[in-house]
Amino acid sequence: LGYIYSYAEDLLDKLNITNDDGKCVEFAKIVEDRLGGIYFDNGGFDEMTQIALRSRFGNVSPESGELKKCRTTAEKLASSIYGKKNRFGRLYMKYIDVLI
Repeated sequence: LGYIYSYAEDLLDKLNITNDDGKCVEFAKIVEDRLGGIYFDNGGFDEMTQIALRSRFGNVSPESGELKKCRTTAEKLASSIYGKKNRFGRLYMKYIDVLI
């Protein structure tokens, strides 16, 4: 799950949204407020954050359904960002940043 969350953070960096202070819950709220319902389903990033925190600090392995939800949120985010880029931006994202 850590790699999915990290991938989502890399994607958000392309939108100049970064978690500079390391406060994941507050960061998730910012992401939801700015992108929820546009780049991914409302609540998707918040849910991914809660699952990631529980997995990391609660020592609880996420269930397959939870992993699928997290992967879907990250894929929707990637697809939305990619779709809003111009041709050069899509090429850069795909072949230079290797995010797609």
